[in-house]
Amino acid sequence: MTGDDALRERLRAEQDERRRIAEALHDGPVQHVAALSQMLDAVVHALGEDDPVAAREIARRALQVTRDTAGELREIVRHRAKMVAIRSSCRAQVHAVLAKCGVQVVMSDLFGVAGTELLDRLRLPAAYTARITSLRRVIDALDFEIEVFTKLASGQLARDPGFTAVQTIPGIGPVLGAVLVAEIGDVHRFGTAQQLGCWAGMTPKHHESDTKVRRGRITKQGSRLVRWAAVESVQRLPKHAVLGAFRDQVAARRGTNIGVVAAARRQLEYVYYALRDHHVRGLQPRPTAPPAAAAS
Repeated sequence: MTGDDALRERLRAEQDERRRIAEALHDGPVQHVAALSQMLDAVVHALGEDDPVAAREIARRALQVTRDTAGELREIVRHRAKMVAIRSSCRAQVHAVLAKCGVQVVMSDLFGVAGTELLDRLRLPAAYTARITSLRRVIDALDFEIEVFTKLASGQLARDPGFTAVQTIPGIGPVLGAVLVAEIGDVHRFGTAQQLGCWAGMTPKHHESDTKVRRGRITKQGSRLVRWAAVESVQRLPKHAVLGAFRDQVAARRGTNIGVVAAARRQLEYVYYALRDHHVRGLQPRPTAPPAAAAS
């Protein structure tokens, strides 16, 4: 097989994969919504016919469909997160090889346009060239797979009001929003926002002896992905943002890491209200007081 034939074969395989993904994006969520709609109609009909046993059975099946859908979404999001971690490792290895060879990287993104041009024109010993070429092929394949699972997650959440609401929170976009929605699941199982923070392992350890109370590091006993998403969402918030200012205030008193964790814990409170109420009143601008009437 010649090089052109191999390229055409690869392009054909990618087109087939994209077509399969498009069908999955369209059919999966639509089928789940249609099934739930039919089951809810059947519950209403059974209640109208005064048949509570049938209504409970249909409601149980509807709940199982909902759980299955949430499980599928969680599987997609977790697999995507693992592939992102592998891609980050491959990129770090490319940086390590260049450092070993004494190549200085002056651009901020080695895998952007300028960085790609640098990698293309490098002339290194054969072993190092082979390793970088192999890593770049792996990164390209991971880029494609990450895009696939990003679209799968977005397709599952396209009509989810909670997914739309969490993206109104500064620092949270489609990717972090999908992670939070998939990992948290049914937010109504938490009575308060503080319970969600405790479940996510974002609350500090509590040590108490007689009259002395000491708070330590966060427990880290909940979902690792939820903690990562919350911390990532506040890392680069500008100083003028509400949580950005709060993060910097705490950091000035107690250090950068504690400031970031405190801001992430408050970010989870916003996420809780976004998933529960589909809006966050704490982010809405407060009405300004009307100017005092001029004295006559």
